[in-house]
Amino acid sequence: MTPPAISALIPLYHNERFIAEAVESVLRQTLPVMEIVIVDDGSTDGSIAAVPDSPLIKIFARPHSGLAATLNHALTQTKGDWLAFLDHDDRWLPTKLEKQYAALQQNPESNLCFCQARKFYDNAPVSGVGNEILNGVAKSGFFVSRAIFDQVGPFSDTTQSGHDFLDWYTRAQELKLHSHIVPEVLYERRIHENNMGLREPDKQRASYFTALKASLDRRRANTS
Repeated sequence: MTPPAISALIPLYHNERFIAEAVESVLRQTLPVMEIVIVDDGSTDGSIAAVPDSPLIKIFARPHSGLAATLNHALTQTKGDWLAFLDHDDRWLPTKLEKQYAALQQNPESNLCFCQARKFYDNAPVSGVGNEILNGVAKSGFFVSRAIFDQVGPFSDTTQSGHDFLDWYTRAQELKLHSHIVPEVLYERRIHENNMGLREPDKQRASYFTALKASLDRRRANTS
């Protein structure tokens, strides 16, 4: 049987410390990807040089333009029929793609697939954050066909700071797309001092409410 053509997308920005580990977690997948598309968002450190060598990797560099624009550019460079996203400081467990692809084949009524995650510390613990299991919707745990993704459309840059995916997911819900969550930890979210939510909590909260307001505005417009 022909394996699915999966594109892994990694946005990269000032992350020479962790990008190699993120990429290697993609290369170790039991269901291999056809390509790893990395878009660097104007990093000025050694991020690009830290990316491991592999014939599967395609690297694109752009002037700094934000996460949504970086993801959208990555999408224009992909060739796969399936899409999986990984933040540059997170890592997948080896069976993530295999189990998510199988879950969507076994649950044809579902359009989107997510999984559980485990938080882990990088070096010293961060105050107020535990090593708990995360359930539900997150970009690093997201797996979807390109056809379904295109129904929803590209990421919106109106939220500016970190909630580009929340905005996309609310639009998917408005289209009545169904999600399946694999009840198993399949990726790990790294907690470190430069996490956007820890570094810029006020900006993150504002972005969250901007995404929710945009969803409410669309719903009101559709019912008026």
